[in-house]
Amino acid sequence: MRPITSLSPAGRIYDGDARWLHGFLIFQFLCQVALLAPLGPARIGFRVATFGSSLLMLALLPRRGTTLPNAPWVWLVIGATGLGVAHPETNSRLAAVAQLTLTIAIWGPVFWATRFRLSRQDFRIAMLLLWAFQTAGAVVGVLQVMYPDQFSPDPQFVQSMLGEMAEGLKIELANGERVWRPFGLTDTPGGAANSGMFAVLAGLVMITTERSLALRLAGIVGAVVGMFCLYLCQIRSLVVLTAVGVVVSLVLAVVRGRMVQAAWIGGGAAVVVVGGFAWATTVGGAAVTDRLETLTEDRADQVYYSNRGHFLEKTFEEAPEYPLGAGAGRWGMMMGYFGDPMNIASPGLWAEIQPTGWLYDGGPLLMLAGYAAVITGCWASVRVVLRAEEPLVSDWGGLIVALNVAALVNTFSYPVFASQSGMMCWVLTGVLYARAFPGAPDRSTPGWPAA
Repeated sequence: MRPITSLSPAGRIYDGDARWLHGFLIFQFLCQVALLAPLGPARIGFRVATFGSSLLMLALLPRRGTTLPNAPWVWLVIGATGLGVAHPETNSRLAAVAQLTLTIAIWGPVFWATRFRLSRQDFRIAMLLLWAFQTAGAVVGVLQVMYPDQFSPDPQFVQSMLGEMAEGLKIELANGERVWRPFGLTDTPGGAANSGMFAVLAGLVMITTERSLALRLAGIVGAVVGMFCLYLCQIRSLVVLTAVGVVVSLVLAVVRGRMVQAAWIGGGAAVVVVGGFAWATTVGGAAVTDRLETLTEDRADQVYYSNRGHFLEKTFEEAPEYPLGAGAGRWGMMMGYFGDPMNIASPGLWAEIQPTGWLYDGGPLLMLAGYAAVITGCWASVRVVLRAEEPLVSDWGGLIVALNVAALVNTFSYPVFASQSGMMCWVLTGVLYARAFPGAPDRSTPGWPAA
């Protein structure tokens, strides 16, 4: 990979590519918001469309430029999942094929997201679109806590989705009222936490990169709103991941010698953490403080083990039982939608964290390939940020690196690479490469579909 010494010519606008990229991002937002409506069986259509759009981009975008450096490992991920389709203990061949298709869709941006030719403004607009949507999700989360009767989803709709679990996902506010954890623009109590994390990290970028005072103020206000949602959602892992993201952004700024930027990030983070906490405790009372105190009651490893660590331990204990996996599609959404509940010889399995899902789909080989692909992709984004000469690439790239690191860490708490979040991780990394290397030679992976 050559050094980043030149970018696209000044003033060159790639309108066609920008429309594809911005349209894809807006379509993702619309599919997510659509899940808030009680659509019945039609809900699966929007879930399929979320990932199907990635497959369409893979097929329709002209094949040009380069793939991400983790592409060889991604091929191994896809291949190992493909072998899981042929596993004799597969619950349902349809579910197994669906799992393989989902895997291609989630990892597909490694191949297609680098094909864009983006101007500086195209790249900036894409990042601001993401910030605007996620901040809107955090704002809706605040409204759902402050005015639950007006802004929370219909209780019957929530009960129909979650059953008996629904009551356990409520919190008691300082005024004694019990409300669901903020949904944001998702269909899950606590779903606003993901928007909150993005709003915090992106807001800290905006106060150092945007020239407009209005956008800088919007960034810091959005970050405070996002922090409020993180506290009220009570998903401790995302609070920790947000802290990890801030530290990563600070370290990258210091390593690049951007001490003023590092000072803005550090100072902004202090304002956001303190301001968000003061606001959240005023509204949420003991529900906020009691939950956060559990993070420091024991050593960090003991806190993790009691919540998610035992799932990781169980995964390693089961590894000898599944040297070639248990058959693709025996867990998660694909099992729920396409599995055969009557197949008692090969029943569905449960995976709370990503390593377990990889073990079931393709055995230890898939676990190895999956982590190699994630780590290699993360390191590639770090190299871009450290070598970039364009401030826009290095500043927003720092956010993308922080999100990549958070995704890597989050695999030990959630099957992130079986979700839209995992797909967007590679979309952002690919778009970063597309802007950083607009004139890269055509080194696309041979044999991959293209228009």
